[in-house]
Amino acid sequence: MKKLLLFIFIASAFAIGIYSYMLWREQEKPLTIWTCVPESAAIAFQIDQPQTQLSQWSKKTFWKNIAPLPEAHFVQKIVARIDSLAKAHDLKENFFKNKSVFVSLHATGREEIGYLLCYDLAQDGSLSAWNTLLKNLQESGQYKFQDRLYQELIITDITHRSTGQKASFLVYKNVLAISQTAILVEDVIRTINHPTQVHFIEYQKKNFKPTPHENGNITAYLNYKQLPALLASVSPSQKSFFEPLARMAQSATLELNTADNRFHAEGFSLAEDNSYFLSTFAPQAAQPITVQKFIPNKTAVLYHYSFSKGSKFGSDLDGYRHRHLDEYIEAKETLHEQHDISPSQLYGWWGREIALCLLETVDADEADKLLFIQAADMEQATRTLKTFSEQFSDPKPYIEQFQGREIRQIPVTDFPALLLGNPFGGFSECFYFQIEDYVVFANNIQTLRTLIADIEHEDVWAKSVKIQHFMQELNPKAHVTLAINTARAWRMLQNNAGEKFGEIMQAQQAILQKNTWLAAQFNVAETRTQTSLIVEQEADGQASASDELFKVKYDTYFQFPVQTPPKVVRNPATKSLETIVLDSAQQVFLLDKDGKISFKLPVNQRVVSEFLPVYLQDDAHQQFAFATDKALFLTDRAGAVQEPFPVRLSDSTRIAQLAAFDYEKNHNYRFLLANTDGLLYMFDEKGKALEGWNPRRLPGKLAAAPLHLRINDKDCIVALTAAGKLYMLTRKGELFAGFPIDLKGRFESALLPQIGTSFENTYITTLSEQGELITVSLKGKESKREQIYRPSVNTVFTLCPDPAGKAFAVARQTDTQVALFDNNLKPIFEKEYKNANRLPVQYYNFGAGNEVIAVTDPADEKTYLYDKKGQLLQGKPLDSASPVAMLYSESSETFFLYRHFGHKTGMVTFKKK
Repeated sequence: MKKLLLFIFIASAFAIGIYSYMLWREQEKPLTIWTCVPESAAIAFQIDQPQTQLSQWSKKTFWKNIAPLPEAHFVQKIVARIDSLAKAHDLKENFFKNKSVFVSLHATGREEIGYLLCYDLAQDGSLSAWNTLLKNLQESGQYKFQDRLYQELIITDITHRSTGQKASFLVYKNVLAISQTAILVEDVIRTINHPTQVHFIEYQKKNFKPTPHENGNITAYLNYKQLPALLASVSPSQKSFFEPLARMAQSATLELNTADNRFHAEGFSLAEDNSYFLSTFAPQAAQPITVQKFIPNKTAVLYHYSFSKGSKFGSDLDGYRHRHLDEYIEAKETLHEQHDISPSQLYGWWGREIALCLLETVDADEADKLLFIQAADMEQATRTLKTFSEQFSDPKPYIEQFQGREIRQIPVTDFPALLLGNPFGGFSECFYFQIEDYVVFANNIQTLRTLIADIEHEDVWAKSVKIQHFMQELNPKAHVTLAINTARAWRMLQNNAGEKFGEIMQAQQAILQKNTWLAAQFNVAETRTQTSLIVEQEADGQASASDELFKVKYDTYFQFPVQTPPKVVRNPATKSLETIVLDSAQQVFLLDKDGKISFKLPVNQRVVSEFLPVYLQDDAHQQFAFATDKALFLTDRAGAVQEPFPVRLSDSTRIAQLAAFDYEKNHNYRFLLANTDGLLYMFDEKGKALEGWNPRRLPGKLAAAPLHLRINDKDCIVALTAAGKLYMLTRKGELFAGFPIDLKGRFESALLPQIGTSFENTYITTLSEQGELITVSLKGKESKREQIYRPSVNTVFTLCPDPAGKAFAVARQTDTQVALFDNNLKPIFEKEYKNANRLPVQYYNFGAGNEVIAVTDPADEKTYLYDKKGQLLQGKPLDSASPVAMLYSESSETFFLYRHFGHKTGMVTFKKK
C-alpha cells in the first residue's frame, strides 16, 4: 500500500512538473501579434517595412491630395513620431527599419473611431531600443508617465505636458500595443487573458498570411461583422442601412497598392456557407453591366447585381432572407395572404441584371431612385406586375401614357425592398414602365419622365467618355458592383454624415471631392470571392495659358444691335445646339451651331416672351412659339409663320407672358397668353380660342408665366399675380377648391414646382420682393415661410432657378451690393458692383459640384461668373450686355456660354481651373 501511494505521489509530481515546464515554456514563447488584435477590429493592416512603404506612397499624387486630411496619415505620423523620438534620444537606428507594424481600426463610440498599433519587439533588438527610448523620454521631463493595473497587467498612460496629447501602451512579452484610445489597450489585455474567445484572427483563417513580404507590402484584413459599426461611426443615421454588411461575408484579405491618381486593393473574401449573402450568387456566372445604356449621368450611386439565371438567384435570395430575417418571413406571409401572390411569381421573370441608381440630389429628404430589372421574359413580367397592381382598388393605382410609354403604379410602400432587401428601400411610392428588356421602377413619377428625356438626349453612362474611362478600370463582369461618384453623391453623403464627420467633410470638401470615384466589386467562386476596391481621383490637368481664357467659338455680327439674350434650342435632326435672337429692329434670327443665320423673320412688333420650341406634328418637326405685345406667333424652322398665325388680340390688350402646354404629350398644344391687366387667353394649335379662356379674368398682372402641372391624371394651371394672389385653375379655367390663396406681398419671381403624386404632396415655391421664401401645397396649405434678412427698405430679392428646375439660389441686392444664398438660405457670397441698378442674377447647377452663378451688369456690359465659393471664374468678367445662356459637357469638362453685346451674339467655351 505504501509503495502504491509512493508511486502515485512520484507520478503526480512528475506530471505536475511536466505541466509546469510546458506552461513555463508557453509563457516564455513569443506571442504572435495577431493573437493580440481584439475581435472588435473592423479592419487591420499589416505594413511591412513601413518607412519604405510610406515613403513610396508619399510620392504619389493620390497620397499628396489626401495628406492634409486630419485622419489620413495617422500611421505615417505615428511611425515618424516614434522614429524622430528615437533619433532625438540617441537611438541611431530607425525604429521601424526593415520591420513590420500592425494597425487596426475600431468603432469606439458614437462617431468615434479608434486606432490601435501593435508591434513585435522581438524584431532585431527592438525591445532594448524601446526600453532605452522610454528611459530617455522620462528623463526629458516633457512627458508625464502613469502606470495602472488592469487585469493583472500594467498599462502606461503618457501625457505630453505642453500639448495635453495622450496615449496609452502595454508591453506584454514581446508585444507592444499603443493607442490614443485607452480602451483599445484594455481590449488587448482582455484578448490575451481570454484565449478561448473568438479573436480577430479567427475570421481570417484561410486568407491569413502570417509572414511579412520580403519586398514590403501593405495587407488589409477585413472583419465584415464589425464593418457596420465602423461605418455607423461616420454616419449614425444610416446604421440600419449598414447592418446587412455583417452578413456579406466572413472576412477579406486585400493587398493595397497605389498608382499615381488611383488607390486599389485586390484580394479575396470568404463566404464559406449559405449563411453569407455572397453565397447566393454561387455558382452563377457574372455578367457585364449592360444597363449602362439607360443609367443617367446624374447617377450618384450604382448598386449592381448580375447572374446567369435570375429566377435561380431570386430563389436563393428568398432562401437566404428566410433563414436570417424574421421580418421578411412576416412580410412574405402578409403578401401571400392579402394579395395571393408569392415572391417566386415576382422574381420568376428576372433575367441577368439588377441595378439600383441613386440620383444626385440638391436638397431632398429622399433621393430620387431608379431600379432596373432585366427581364428574361418581358411578357411574363408585364403580366405579373399588371395583375399584381390591379388587385388594389382603393385608391385605384395610377396609370399614365407618357410619350408612348405606359407608366403604372404599384401601391405598396417599399415594394423593391420587399423583393430585394433593405438596400433597395426608400420607395415610399413606386412607379414603373418597360424599356426594351428592362422594367424600370422609380420612387416618384417625375423621375421616370426625366429618364426618358435623358435617354433621348444620350445623357447616359454608355455615352459618357469620362464615365467609360472609369468603367474600364473595373472588372467587366462581377456579381456585385458598388460605384459611387463622390462629386454627385456629395450632398447625399454630407447630409447623412454625423456631426463630427460632417464638419470634416465641410472643411475638407475640396480634397475629398477629388476622389471622383469609389468602387467595390465581388466575383463569387465557391467559397473564395475575388474582391477589389478602387478609389480614383480626378487627374490634375496641366492647363495651358490658353485653357484659362474664354475661347470664342463664333461671333455673329448684325446690322442692328441685339436686343434679347440668346435662346438655345436643339436641332431635332442633327441634335446640334442652335440659338434664337432678336435685334432692335424687331427681327428674329435662328443661328446654326456655327453661328450662321438660318432664317430672318421681321415681326415689326415688340417681342415680350421667350422663344418656345414646340412639336405640333411629331418630335422630328420643330416650330417656335413666341408672343409680341399684340399677337401670338408660330413659325417653322425656315422662318415661315404657320397659318392661321399670328393670332392677334385687340388693340387695347398688351401681352405680358406666354406659356405652352402639351397636356397628354401627344403634340396637341395649348397656348396661354396673359396680358398686363391679368386677362388670360388660351388657344389651341389651330389658333382657336378655347372655352373658359376668352378671356379668364384675374385681378391684376401676373408675377410670371403661368405653370401647367399634371398630378396623377389631373391637370392644373397655376398662376400668381404680382399682388400675391395664387390661383389654381382647371383646363377650362375653373377654380380648384381652396383657391385663390393670398400669399401677402409683392411678387415678380418664377414659380418652382416640387411634383408629387397628389395635390397634398405637390408644392409650389416662390419668393416675394420683400425676401420671404414661401412654399405652399396644391391643396392650398402653406408649409413654409422664411424671411431672409433685409438690411434696407431699398433691398430687393430675386429667385434664381436652375434651368433644370431642381435647384435654385436667392439673390439679394442692396444698392451696389449683391448677396447670394443657396436653396437652404445659407450665404454663398457677397460682392460689390459699379452700378446700383437691379442686376440680373442666374444660377446653373450642372451637378457633381459644377455650379455657376452669373451676375450681369448691363450698363457696364459685363457678366461675372462665379463658382459656388464666390471665386471669379477665369479671373475676369466676360463681355455681355444681358443674361447669358450656359450648358456644360461632362465628357469634355467644358462650359458653353452664349451671350450678346452690341451688334454681336456668339458662343464662347471655357474650363474651370
